[in-house]
Amino acid sequence: MVALEVSGSQHLNAWLIEGDTNGQRYARCGNFKRAAGCNWLVALNSALGNEHDEALCIACSLNRTIPDQSQPENELLWARMEQAKRRLVSQLLGLGLPVQPRFANPRFDEPLGLAFDFLREWPGQPVTTGHASGVITINAQEADDAERERIRTALHEPYRTLLGHLRHEVGHYYWERLVLCSPVARALSRVVW
Repeated sequence: MVALEVSGSQHLNAWLIEGDTNGQRYARCGNFKRAAGCNWLVALNSALGNEHDEALCIACSLNRTIPDQSQPENELLWARMEQAKRRLVSQLLGLGLPVQPRFANPRFDEPLGLAFDFLREWPGQPVTTGHASGVITINAQEADDAERERIRTALHEPYRTLLGHLRHEVGHYYWERLVLCSPVARALSRVVW
């Protein structure tokens, strides 16, 4: 958390970090005024969007699919999902783990990038929470406290949280990226037991 000062630039939504002498300017994430309500900043020279007002922070740039925002109930679900995801990304960055948006890669099939699909179930179209090659899919209804509690009870789980789902699935991603594909793991796979 940092204190900000308004930048004396042409941008009305440009900020400087108080006391920082390098002159780096920041803007609010493009999802600040959307249902996600993102309160993170984006360095103006490294923005992950095309326009100044659309630049996305590192956490929001990980989205591949969000619930249909033309339906009001999805706005609340998305806001809760983004809040949990920002907490997750903050922890990942704090741990020094690589957080690379899948979309920042020139080739969409780049195996190192991370992306999130937040999907809603529809009749005959269930959503399966899981991880597949860097894409983490979460059922947006997990952001509904009553629905999540109903599922927890039905599955006899001691607890069930949205952040817990995100941590679990991102654990699969980091296992695949940092452990399974490591030189040590490749060397051990050639050893005959």
